[in-house]
Amino acid sequence: MNNIPRRFLFIAIVVFIATAVLLIFSGINRSRMTAKITIEVSPSGSTIKLNDKGIKEGTKKVRPGSYTIKVSHDGFTTGSKSITISKNQDVYVGVVLDPSSLSTNNWFDTHPEDALKGEGITGKSMDQASQELQAKFPIITNLPLIDQEYRIDYGKSKKEPDNPQALAIVITYYSESGKQQAIDWIRFKGYNPDNMEIIYINKPFSF
Repeated sequence: MNNIPRRFLFIAIVVFIATAVLLIFSGINRSRMTAKITIEVSPSGSTIKLNDKGIKEGTKKVRPGSYTIKVSHDGFTTGSKSITISKNQDVYVGVVLDPSSLSTNNWFDTHPEDALKGEGITGKSMDQASQELQAKFPIITNLPLIDQEYRIDYGKSKKEPDNPQALAIVITYYSESGKQQAIDWIRFKGYNPDNMEIIYINKPFSF
């Protein structure tokens, strides 16, 4: 009879230890998830995979690192976005799929809620892209700069034309002194022109 309580005690101890270990590892795993990804898609009901693992729309805590988000829906093109997220960073990923069959050709006309959602996603994505560019190239917050002898803008990169996160500084100058003044202004603002892709456009004064 004494063996029965001992067995129960042994089982209880094993269960307690296993539970404690599980909670410790779970806590460690959660503590490593210091970044957040918010995913929003249109049309609703699309299949979403984060690094090939199915997830739902919304905000998900993740570990810092690289991720690929794939979105699919019957009758629509498949969308894919790759991101790299850092510690304590919040990233928004919005995907709007395009109809790819006759049955879904008028989808957004007949599903106004998805059309409205898609417009919101597009707006948020543009805002985030703008914020990311400003964080990467803070000089653009001061542009365009227009002077009598030069003008400084920014535009599409010629070195990386397919990279939406790459851009070039465009200096239009009307004299050689204007060109030098533009470069001096960039240095005055604390930036190194040697580290920038700069496109020069010479437009001499015409008399």
